[in-house]
Amino acid sequence: MNKLPLALKAVFALFFVACCWGAEQTESLKGDYFIKPVPFNHVHVDDAFWTPRLETNRKVTLPYTFGQCEDTGRIANFEKAAGLRSGEFEGIYFNDSDVYKIMEGAAYSLQVYPDRLMRLYLDQLIQSNGRRPVGGRLSVYLLLRARPATREIMDAYRADP
Repeated sequence: MNKLPLALKAVFALFFVACCWGAEQTESLKGDYFIKPVPFNHVHVDDAFWTPRLETNRKVTLPYTFGQCEDTGRIANFEKAAGLRSGEFEGIYFNDSDVYKIMEGAAYSLQVYPDRLMRLYLDQLIQSNGRRPVGGRLSVYLLLRARPATREIMDAYRADP
């Protein structure tokens, strides 16, 4: 079976997000600009070229890339950082960014195509990401491999409402 690399799947998901991003602008129209932007979730594509690709992204690519993140320990790293699982960090220090990118693609997809199972999976993943420091993105690598002083600082951020 021919499997595309995780990076290629993630690029396709990001391409989908980037295509939709421009339509999200909500500022009032200025000057003589005659095109009115609309929110991306108000755009519905129904043609022979893009519709099958968007369906593949939603039904195959997103679940596959989340599966790859589970198989490679990326999801487990979040669970370890949240204290839900014991163990050391697995993989390369920037592995958490792959999970964030796929979560972003899934969130955009859910805005256009509601999917109960994807919503539940994403909610569960967000719960395991609950140790996010206030004011910044959680770096799973730094949290799991940080020196004790760095962990104390990160714990202080989490404790501060």
